[in-house]
Amino acid sequence: MHEAKAAASLNHPNICTIYEIAAADEKTFIAMEYVEGENLRVRMKSGPFSLDETLAITADIGSGLAAAHERGIIHRDIKPANIVVTPNRVVKIMDFGLARVAGGAQLTQPGTGDGLLHVTGAGAR
Repeated sequence: MHEAKAAASLNHPNICTIYEIAAADEKTFIAMEYVEGENLRVRMKSGPFSLDETLAITADIGSGLAAAHERGIIHRDIKPANIVVTPNRVVKIMDFGLARVAGGAQLTQPGTGDGLLHVTGAGAR
């Protein structure tokens, strides 16, 4: 919960906005911005990217991660399925559910899941 709240404090054009962290029926959930688009896992199946597109996507991912790292937040689950590109070519980093606050206690172990129900936009899952 601490990591999710920290991620919710992020405000960057390349990071999916987290609106609320709450509980219902004994399940904790994260309500996020709806992001229309395709995740990179799906887009990569349709063929290679151009060099310019690859560099632009990589720069945007780096910009979003740098903003998170400046706030002491480490994503811990960067993969093509967690990067969405909108129809307007805006890159959004999704799913901070496994995020860790640098220097803080590690509340989830890699590969174990985080116990949160993620309510996300179409491209994210």
